[in-house]
Amino acid sequence: MYDSAIRTLQASGFMQYEISNFALPGFACRHNIGYWKRAHYLGLGVAAASMLPSQVPDIDCVRETNPATLPAYLEMIRSHAFHLREREQVSEEEARFETLMLGLRMTKGIREQDFLHTHGISLMSWRGEGLKRQQRLGTLEFENGFWRLTRFGMDIQNTVLVDLMEP
Repeated sequence: MYDSAIRTLQASGFMQYEISNFALPGFACRHNIGYWKRAHYLGLGVAAASMLPSQVPDIDCVRETNPATLPAYLEMIRSHAFHLREREQVSEEEARFETLMLGLRMTKGIREQDFLHTHGISLMSWRGEGLKRQQRLGTLEFENGFWRLTRFGMDIQNTVLVDLMEP
Protein backbone atom coordinates (compact mmCIF):
# COMPACT_ATOMS: atom_id res chain seq x y z
CA MET A 1 0.00 0.00 0.00
CA TYR A 2 2.85 2.39 0.89
CA ASP A 3 4.58 1.72 -2.44
CA SER A 4 1.30 2.34 -4.25
CA ALA A 5 0.89 5.67 -2.42
CA ILE A 6 4.44 6.67 -3.40
CA ARG A 7 3.79 5.86 -7.07
CA THR A 8 0.49 7.74 -7.04
CA LEU A 9 2.02 10.83 -5.40
CA GLN A 10 5.00 10.84 -7.76
CA ALA A 11 2.71 10.48 -10.75
CA SER A 12 0.86 13.57 -9.50
CA GLY A 13 4.07 15.61 -9.31
CA PHE A 14 4.75 15.23 -5.60
CA MET A 15 8.28 14.46 -4.49
CA GLN A 16 9.28 12.60 -1.37
CA TYR A 17 11.60 14.75 0.71
CA GLU A 18 11.37 12.80 3.97
CA ILE A 19 10.38 9.25 4.91
CA SER A 20 6.77 10.20 5.60
CA ASN A 21 6.40 13.52 3.77
CA PHE A 22 5.75 14.46 0.16
CA ALA A 23 5.26 17.88 -1.40
CA LEU A 24 5.03 19.59 -4.72
CA PRO A 25 8.38 21.11 -5.73
CA GLY A 26 9.09 24.20 -3.63
CA PHE A 27 6.48 23.37 -0.99
CA ALA A 28 8.36 21.12 1.44
CA CYS A 29 7.57 22.01 5.06
CA ARG A 30 10.43 24.22 6.26
CA HIS A 31 9.22 23.86 9.85
CA ASN A 32 9.68 20.07 9.82
CA ILE A 33 12.95 20.29 7.91
CA GLY A 34 14.26 22.50 10.71
CA TYR A 35 13.64 19.64 13.15
CA TRP A 36 15.28 17.06 10.87
CA LYS A 37 18.34 19.32 10.60
CA ARG A 38 18.40 20.01 14.36
CA ALA A 39 17.93 23.76 13.99
CA HIS A 40 17.61 25.64 17.26
CA TYR A 41 14.14 26.91 18.17
CA LEU A 42 12.41 28.80 20.95
CA GLY A 43 9.00 27.67 22.17
CA LEU A 44 6.75 30.22 23.84
CA GLY A 45 3.55 29.30 25.63
CA VAL A 46 1.95 26.41 27.47
CA ALA A 47 3.77 23.10 26.90
CA ALA A 48 6.00 24.75 24.27
CA ALA A 49 9.42 23.19 23.71
CA SER A 50 12.74 24.85 22.93
CA MET A 51 16.09 23.54 21.74
CA LEU A 52 18.83 26.05 22.42
CA PRO A 53 22.61 25.97 22.11
CA SER A 54 24.50 25.12 25.29
CA GLN A 55 27.22 27.18 26.89
CA VAL A 56 28.51 24.13 28.80
CA PRO A 57 31.48 22.10 27.49
CA ASP A 58 30.57 18.64 26.12
CA ILE A 59 26.86 19.59 26.03
CA ASP A 60 25.62 20.29 22.51
CA CYS A 61 22.25 21.80 23.32
CA VAL A 62 19.57 22.12 25.96
CA ARG A 63 15.93 21.17 25.47
CA GLU A 64 13.34 22.79 27.68
CA THR A 65 9.58 22.29 27.86
CA ASN A 66 7.26 24.75 29.55
CA PRO A 67 4.65 23.52 32.05
CA ALA A 68 1.80 21.65 30.39
CA THR A 69 -1.12 23.46 32.04
CA LEU A 70 -2.10 27.11 31.80
CA PRO A 71 -2.17 27.67 35.60
CA ALA A 72 1.32 26.16 36.01
CA TYR A 73 2.64 28.15 33.06
CA LEU A 74 1.19 31.42 34.38
CA GLU A 75 2.67 30.71 37.81
CA MET A 76 6.07 30.17 36.20
CA ILE A 77 5.79 33.52 34.42
CA ARG A 78 4.46 35.44 37.46
CA SER A 79 7.09 34.11 39.86
CA HIS A 80 9.98 33.91 37.36
CA ALA A 81 10.27 30.24 38.37
CA PHE A 82 11.82 29.05 35.14
CA HIS A 83 13.17 26.01 36.97
CA LEU A 84 9.65 24.60 36.50
CA ARG A 85 10.52 23.81 32.90
CA GLU A 86 11.50 20.28 32.07
CA ARG A 87 15.15 20.42 31.07
CA GLU A 88 17.35 17.96 29.19
CA GLN A 89 20.99 18.44 28.34
CA VAL A 90 22.00 16.73 25.08
CA SER A 91 25.60 15.55 25.03
CA GLU A 92 27.79 15.88 21.96
CA GLU A 93 27.58 12.08 21.45
CA GLU A 94 23.78 12.16 21.64
CA ALA A 95 23.73 15.11 19.23
CA ARG A 96 25.80 13.14 16.71
CA PHE A 97 23.34 10.27 16.82
CA GLU A 98 20.39 12.66 16.53
CA THR A 99 21.99 14.22 13.46
CA LEU A 100 22.38 10.74 11.98
CA MET A 101 18.88 9.57 12.92
CA LEU A 102 17.06 12.72 11.83
CA GLY A 103 19.23 13.34 8.76
CA LEU A 104 18.54 9.84 7.45
CA ARG A 105 14.82 10.64 7.53
CA MET A 106 15.47 13.06 4.67
CA THR A 107 15.66 11.54 1.20
CA LYS A 108 18.63 13.82 0.52
CA GLY A 109 20.42 12.27 3.48
CA ILE A 110 23.36 13.65 5.45
CA ARG A 111 26.19 15.52 3.81
CA GLU A 112 29.48 14.17 5.17
CA GLN A 113 31.07 17.64 5.16
CA ASP A 114 28.14 19.15 7.11
CA PHE A 115 28.42 16.43 9.75
CA LEU A 116 32.17 17.06 10.04
CA HIS A 117 31.64 20.82 10.29
CA THR A 118 28.90 20.47 12.92
CA HIS A 119 30.43 17.75 15.08
CA GLY A 120 34.18 17.97 14.45
CA ILE A 121 34.34 14.35 13.32
CA SER A 122 33.35 12.66 10.07
CA LEU A 123 30.56 10.10 9.93
CA MET A 124 33.09 7.59 8.62
CA SER A 125 35.42 8.19 11.57
CA TRP A 126 32.54 8.01 14.03
CA ARG A 127 30.43 5.10 12.65
CA GLY A 128 32.37 3.83 9.64
CA GLU A 129 32.06 0.10 10.29
CA GLY A 130 28.28 0.32 10.70
CA LEU A 131 27.93 2.53 7.64
CA LYS A 132 29.94 0.09 5.52
CA ARG A 133 27.95 -2.87 6.90
CA GLN A 134 24.64 -1.19 6.06
CA GLN A 135 25.98 -0.25 2.64
CA ARG A 136 26.78 -3.93 1.98
CA LEU A 137 23.26 -4.88 3.13
CA GLY A 138 21.79 -2.43 0.62
CA THR A 139 20.15 -0.13 3.16
CA LEU A 140 22.55 2.83 2.84
CA GLU A 141 24.32 4.47 -0.06
CA PHE A 142 27.01 7.11 -0.29
CA GLU A 143 26.74 9.35 -3.33
CA ASN A 144 28.06 12.83 -4.10
CA GLY A 145 29.17 13.31 -0.50
CA PHE A 146 25.80 12.32 1.04
CA TRP A 147 24.87 9.28 3.12
CA ARG A 148 21.24 8.34 2.50
CA LEU A 149 18.91 5.43 3.03
CA THR A 150 17.98 3.38 0.00
CA ARG A 151 14.30 2.66 -0.66
CA PHE A 152 14.79 -0.64 1.21
CA GLY A 153 16.61 1.20 4.00
CA MET A 154 13.68 3.59 4.43
CA ASP A 155 11.40 0.59 4.91
CA ILE A 156 13.54 -0.68 7.79
CA GLN A 157 15.00 2.59 9.09
CA ASN A 158 14.72 1.64 12.76
CA THR A 159 16.68 -1.56 12.20
CA VAL A 160 19.40 0.40 10.40
CA LEU A 161 19.58 2.95 13.20
CA VAL A 162 19.81 0.29 15.92
CA ASP A 163 22.80 -1.15 14.07
CA LEU A 164 24.39 2.29 13.75
CA MET A 165 24.02 3.05 17.45
CA GLU A 166 27.16 1.11 18.24
CA PRO A 167 30.63 2.13 16.96
